[in-house]
Amino acid sequence: MSNLFFVLKKLIWNFTVLNYFFKKERNNRDKKIKISEKVWLWRNGFNGFHKRMYRLTKENINQFIGSYHYKKYHRNYNGLFHDVIDNKALLSFILPDELTCDLCLIFEKGVFTGSNIPIEGSVEKFIYKELEQRELICKPVFSSLGMGIVKLNKENVKRALGYYRLKNRSFIISEKVENMPYAKQIFPDAGNTIRLNLLRDPDSCKLVLLFAQHNFGTRKSAPVDHTLNGGIETIIDPETGVFYKTRMKVNGKLRFVSEHPDTGKLIDGIKIPNWNSSLQHLLDLLNKEVWLRYAGIDAILTETGFKIIELNSLPFIEDFQEEFPLLSQPVARKFFKKAGHIIRD
Repeated sequence: MSNLFFVLKKLIWNFTVLNYFFKKERNNRDKKIKISEKVWLWRNGFNGFHKRMYRLTKENINQFIGSYHYKKYHRNYNGLFHDVIDNKALLSFILPDELTCDLCLIFEKGVFTGSNIPIEGSVEKFIYKELEQRELICKPVFSSLGMGIVKLNKENVKRALGYYRLKNRSFIISEKVENMPYAKQIFPDAGNTIRLNLLRDPDSCKLVLLFAQHNFGTRKSAPVDHTLNGGIETIIDPETGVFYKTRMKVNGKLRFVSEHPDTGKLIDGIKIPNWNSSLQHLLDLLNKEVWLRYAGIDAILTETGFKIIELNSLPFIEDFQEEFPLLSQPVARKFFKKAGHIIRD
């Protein structure tokens, strides 16, 4: 019976992986790729659009990870802690207080179940009282790309809570984390999050920064900042904290820009204040969280350091690999080989 259960579980996972792979293929169709080239790419675990994006050839293809294998070994990256990482409701309880929001109200299937601070009386009255002092954000426990995020005010609290209760969805309410002045000057009305892709070196057991990117909102995307919603993304030089290769989507295509389209503020060449010390402090704290092996961290840099907004167990790697082939880094090759990937020279 146990063997049958194992076989069924494996079949379901294989179907999930294939569905993930072909969904990416449908959503990013490249009509200029020949059928013969697509077959070659698929056999190696890549989608058709990766050929142009990564400039793939037979000589360099082993320097990249394709989306099929990336998803296939997904659950091996964090092992037992895989499901914990994607649960936003747990952040305030599994991460150091210094890295998380001061307030986190948890609603399971629309019903208030608890918070990281004591609350007396009606939770709705508490929310109204908090709104007199600071801005609050409401978002689903399981979501991505900024989907479902609502900035609360006294006029929309009942409507927002009623919507989630009606949909029987789990969500959290937390305070809006304030950016440092540099980010608010570029655009003040969005989260302006920093994405940090980290993995734990199998030899040293220390976390390593693979890639850093800063997102900025626009009038079209606010209060979220993802490019799919109309936001802007810029790569952060991990050594210096300087922005470069800033881009946004225009008519469905990514276009390089150097300034913010709404505020006119320069982005390319700007250096994040206290970048090195803030990043090192974050890594020092997270190194103690041995359960965290691989993640995309969405964080906001405040005057007192990083505040983590959410963790992602399977962060997007297209932007990263377009700039830096993932398997060109020895530490990444070791990590993904240990996770089950077949790494070819």
